[in-house]
Amino acid sequence: METDPRSELETLFNLLAPQTALAHVLPALTAPDWQRLEQVAAQHDLTLILYDRLAPLPGLVPEDVRERLRSAYLQATARNLLILHHAGTILTALKAEGIEVIVLKGLYLAEVVYPAPGLRTFDDLDLLLHRADLSAALAVMRGLGYQLSTWYDPADPNRDLKHLPPLLKENAPVVELHWTILEEEEPFTIDVEGLWARRLPARVAGVDVSSLSAEDLVLHLALHTTYQHRLAGGARGLCDIAAVLRHSTGQFDWQLLLDTAQGWGAQRTAWLTFQLLPRVTGEEVPSWVLAQLLPDPPGEGIVERALRQLVRPQSVLPAVTPDLAALAQTKGFFGKLSLVLRRVFIPRRVLAREYNVDPRSLRLYLYYPVRLARLLREYRGSAVRLLRGEGDALASARRENARGDLRNWLGGK
Repeated sequence: METDPRSELETLFNLLAPQTALAHVLPALTAPDWQRLEQVAAQHDLTLILYDRLAPLPGLVPEDVRERLRSAYLQATARNLLILHHAGTILTALKAEGIEVIVLKGLYLAEVVYPAPGLRTFDDLDLLLHRADLSAALAVMRGLGYQLSTWYDPADPNRDLKHLPPLLKENAPVVELHWTILEEEEPFTIDVEGLWARRLPARVAGVDVSSLSAEDLVLHLALHTTYQHRLAGGARGLCDIAAVLRHSTGQFDWQLLLDTAQGWGAQRTAWLTFQLLPRVTGEEVPSWVLAQLLPDPPGEGIVERALRQLVRPQSVLPAVTPDLAALAQTKGFFGKLSLVLRRVFIPRRVLAREYNVDPRSLRLYLYYPVRLARLLREYRGSAVRLLRGEGDALASARRENARGDLRNWLGGK
């Protein structure tokens, strides 16, 4: 009989919750239980957090499981220490030029929030700078051997971006230089000056820099996890938020968070994130905070829908994109053709970044058929399955549409 992924995920959440008495729960787990637990933890990028939770109880964890978890932790620690070395070089060089930096997301979480650097993996170095400092910072990065990954024009409004194109260097982590934390075309109003006014001192990779305030960091992580990624990245983002709250115990200013969420227009995102938090991490948010975020809440239905998004489907199909899901819902030949054409003939500046071509060059037009060929190559199989009405493809499309509906609600639509 097929196992219920929701049940397995809830078992994992229960083990990770601080209030769970592991000494009573762990002895009841069978070998197949442990195998499924490891699989679910890996799917949600929670292997390291599971290791941290179980490490103090070696006698209650099977030896082979304990060794695999410990090996994953040691590998993550070694990798993170190498990335931190690169981060130290970059932060030192930026500081030498008088460029202020707020360290964002994974780098800050791994170095400062989590109790050990091996408990939170990250791939990119996300750094928030004053927009006026971007040119000088880019010159510093080029001096260190980094290059922009694609075309970029600082004179362009770039409302669909929040950072420069990723900066690349061989055998080094990707670096993203932000001027804000969310694209300006999204339905939120991020007060970047407020982020800088509320910043806190931090020491990262041996360099004195700044971090977001705990309240801004929680809201940033909520927007990133629940709105931008629509909970598709699993439960780790929620664990990050719980880690920030625990790290800030006794100092967290809930009223400041409420005021900031209202100023950004992020009340729905914060409310839904905080509804999920105790279910996933055991971390409770004060009831008065939830009541003030949404005085007229939509009810448990939307929370249940959001919880379903956390369960990654086991499918033989490639992931269905939002465009393919919309194609499945669009009625009529001409409606479907119009959608396809809009996805092929994207704005010039977006195509320019995709293929690293100056948008002022006539050569750019040659890349529209190149884009069409790529889309056909990558998505033809899934599109055909959807148009034929195959059950597993339609189920994936419905799941993607549900993510889109949730995102629209979070954005106030």
